[in-house]
Amino acid sequence: KLVVEGPADYIYLTSASRHLSELKRKGLDPKWRIVPVGGIDKIPTFVALLGTHLDVTVLVDSRGSQHQKLSHLISQGILQQQRLISVGQVLEVSSADIEDMFTVHEYLKLYNAAFSQSVSVSKLPPGSTILQRLEQHQGSKFDHLLPALSLLSSQSDFWKTADASTVDHFERLFGLINATLPG
Repeated sequence: KLVVEGPADYIYLTSASRHLSELKRKGLDPKWRIVPVGGIDKIPTFVALLGTHLDVTVLVDSRGSQHQKLSHLISQGILQQQRLISVGQVLEVSSADIEDMFTVHEYLKLYNAAFSQSVSVSKLPPGSTILQRLEQHQGSKFDHLLPALSLLSSQSDFWKTADASTVDHFERLFGLINATLPG
């Protein structure tokens, strides 16, 4: 099982994997079953309950403080260190969300389509993640699932123009995840 935070993660991973497979590049191994658990705070409980009975790999956004409970599961031997993968590992930054796998311009396409907006990169304040920058720009949080659903409804067109760095980021992520498959 590949445990992820939420349904947006599921959509981004399955869509990108399908695209990479169409390009004859490395997507997610078909043995994976992606399980969105409803947030970072629910991952430790899920892993603690099922991790000893199932082969579980966990993909999380990169936020140091949120990984404390997961680190505890590693120290208890419930989760293997190499089976905890953060988006920051792929992007080589300390703070990153799954949405940061896309270029800022690409994610804004999804965001703008989802919310009938016309936010441009130049309108965004500086920040470490696209989500933080957008939330600062609009002054509130937003439903992260809606841009993912926008991708779902326009996958074919979206991936035709996807930036090479976005495709490379997902391929690198899938390589890290696939490397944790047992046997």
